[in-house]
Amino acid sequence: MIAYTVYLKHTDQGTENIVYVPEKFSWLAFLFTIPWLIYHRLWNAAFILIFSLIFLNQVELMVSWGTPTIICTLASLAAGFYGNDMIRSNLEKNGYVFNDVIMASSEQEAELRFILGRDKDLNE
Repeated sequence: MIAYTVYLKHTDQGTENIVYVPEKFSWLAFLFTIPWLIYHRLWNAAFILIFSLIFLNQVELMVSWGTPTIICTLASLAAGFYGNDMIRSNLEKNGYVFNDVIMASSEQEAELRFILGRDKDLNE
């Protein structure tokens, strides 16, 4: 079972946008760090990582320590472990509000449990 945090944002049309963010290691963020950051619109982290790697590449040309490889691996690990936390932070900056934590084995199950739980609360 995975914990999913649920974020809501009310729109002008009276509907809600609901986002489910898992609390787990993100393999896609680890394997494809920069494209993953860009896809999730985590612009600051993507630009910092890109410019750091460019700078470290220039340093390696002068020193040849293998530093960019180490930094890139560490950045990929950080993205894997903290990527979903960065998504949560970005959602809150964009007006989403934390609503609930749902334990489920998949995002579809989390969505179903959340909707059924809301319906139950409305009927009581």
